[in-house]
Amino acid sequence: MPETIVAVVVAVVLQILPASKVDKGEEPSVRQARVERVVRAAVAAAQTRYALSLLLADADAETHMASHVVEGHCERMPDDDCDHGRARGVWQVHPWCRTAYAFPAGSDESMAEEARCAMRQMWHGMHRCREHAATPFHGAFAALAARPCSWSGAEKRVRLAFRIDAALERAGVPEPAAER
Repeated sequence: MPETIVAVVVAVVLQILPASKVDKGEEPSVRQARVERVVRAAVAAAQTRYALSLLLADADAETHMASHVVEGHCERMPDDDCDHGRARGVWQVHPWCRTAYAFPAGSDESMAEEARCAMRQMWHGMHRCREHAATPFHGAFAALAARPCSWSGAEKRVRLAFRIDAALERAGVPEPAAER
C-alpha cells in the first residue's frame, strides 16, 4: 500500500479521534506509531474507503486504540474493557477469530488477522441484518458487537464512520481504497 495513503489516514485519525483515557499525556509520536499499526491492518483488510471507515469507527468505539490493547495487554485495561478479558485487539475479536489467535496478542500478524475477521463479521452482519437493521451499516456494527440486528448502539458507530469517511474523502483518500 502506498505510504502516502497510510500517512493521510493516520493524520485524519489523529485529528478527529481522541486518545484513550489510559494514554492521556503520552508523547504524540508514540500515539502516532501505535495508530499507524492499526491503520496498516485496517487498510489491508478494507476493500473500500467506507469499509476502512467502518473498521476505524469500530476500533475507536471499542478501545480508542489504547496502548495496552494494541500491545496485546488487555489485562491492563479496566475490568469492563476487552470484554472482561475474553477479547483481544482493537476490534475486540473473540476466539471465533482463530486466525488471529494463532499469533501472539499484540503482534502485527494478529492485528492483521483481527482486522480481516472484523471485516468478515461486519460484511456478514450487513447481509444477515439487511431486512432488520436501520441500514446495512447498522447491521455490520450489530454483528461485530454480537448484538441483535436492531441494536441501538450501532447508530453512534454509523455516525462516526460517516464522519471518518467524509474526513478521508476531504483528505484525498481514493474510493475504492482497493485501487490505491
